[in-house]
Amino acid sequence: MKLMCVAILVAVVVVFYVHGGDAVDVSVGRQMFVDDLLVESVDGVVRYWNHPTKIDHPFVWPESGAAPKTVDGSNGAMPGEVVNLTCATDGDWHSSARRKHDGIPSLAASPVNGRMWATWYASPTGAEDANNYIVLSTSADGGATWREAVIYDPDSKGPVRAFDPELWIAPDGRLRWTWTERTVPADAGSDPYAGCAADPSNDRLMMVELDAEAEPSAAALASSGNMRQIGRGVMMCKPIVASDGAWLFPVAHWSEAPSACVYASTDGGRTFEERGGVTLPKEKRQFDEHNLVELRDGTLRAYIRTIKAPDGLWEADSADGGRTWSAPRPSVQPHVNSRVFVRRLASGNLLMVKNGRPGDRPEKRCDMTAYLSEDDGRTWPFALLLDGGRNDVSYPDGQQLADGRIAVTYDFDRMGMRQILFAVFREEDVKAGAFTTPGARPMQKIYCGKSPSRK
Repeated sequence: MKLMCVAILVAVVVVFYVHGGDAVDVSVGRQMFVDDLLVESVDGVVRYWNHPTKIDHPFVWPESGAAPKTVDGSNGAMPGEVVNLTCATDGDWHSSARRKHDGIPSLAASPVNGRMWATWYASPTGAEDANNYIVLSTSADGGATWREAVIYDPDSKGPVRAFDPELWIAPDGRLRWTWTERTVPADAGSDPYAGCAADPSNDRLMMVELDAEAEPSAAALASSGNMRQIGRGVMMCKPIVASDGAWLFPVAHWSEAPSACVYASTDGGRTFEERGGVTLPKEKRQFDEHNLVELRDGTLRAYIRTIKAPDGLWEADSADGGRTWSAPRPSVQPHVNSRVFVRRLASGNLLMVKNGRPGDRPEKRCDMTAYLSEDDGRTWPFALLLDGGRNDVSYPDGQQLADGRIAVTYDFDRMGMRQILFAVFREEDVKAGAFTTPGARPMQKIYCGKSPSRK
């Protein structure tokens, strides 16, 4: 299904916390995409989801090929579009000492100078709720030391949570930082999982473009002016670039059918089209968290999280770039109900990082293991244990670095030890089943909320 897109530039004020303390007001242009599912009635009323309330505006769909209507937030054409997203300037609210939840990480690295980036979401309340915010950390020394460069919170203690961030180096070499914003219902009360109650029409998939080679300054953030909504839903795995050059984003519309969807951009990320998606059986459907990979014959494959271990990973294929899909089926790789990481390597082989050692049918989030396939995912004969012997290791993500090494991040014990870790290895290590190459190392620290000595 194609999006009927209307681009609306909205002048919005948010607060970024830069370098762990300074509050900086950043005026940014937010581009909202509206599709036909959001039309409220046949008389042309469209609902735009903004902060902190829902605002209705009358609108007439433009003729085919007509330029989209643009609103700069200052001409009064649409009263109410200018929204002030101020957050509390009390840095203690976002301090690491106050956090009770850290997890769901993503990792990327500049192909030019090797600067590494990691992101995850945190909370001072230890829950998936309105208090979630996202952290962007960086390392200029190959991961030896890390610094929290930006903390983004849409409204501090307000009803909007920012969560499930993802990092990706696009073909232009720029860093794309994405996340979802969701307004938690006012009647959620103290429910620690209130933020999990998905309403796809209320999930705003946001994206900002950053320089991958340098730590962002307050001035750079203030002048970027490019934070915008690119769709609706949640994207928890990296985009890919198809053989035809299209950028394909794996976006989930929780609770809808289809739910494991593909958004495509053919103009370098300026506009997006919702192409289609996979519909899992209702008894299997939950968060999707699907990875995309293009097989050697051009087929697009989705690896999709499902609800029941050890059949927690299913697959589906598309022969037309994500528009139509085969019926989903269980993967040859058994898995627990959790995210996996799948990527095409420079060698042409496929990498999959997931829970469970070879031959296991995992029921728990333990034994984080990297697997290698030389036959496009039919078999996975090689395995390297990254983190074994403990539970609550989960949510891998990563990137192959410019020198061929592979960096994979994951979390451990999100509301206890609260650790964001990473491992570095090569294909040769996976084939050997051990960290044997120079510089290969497991269980490196990005962030540790609590060390074992501080229990």
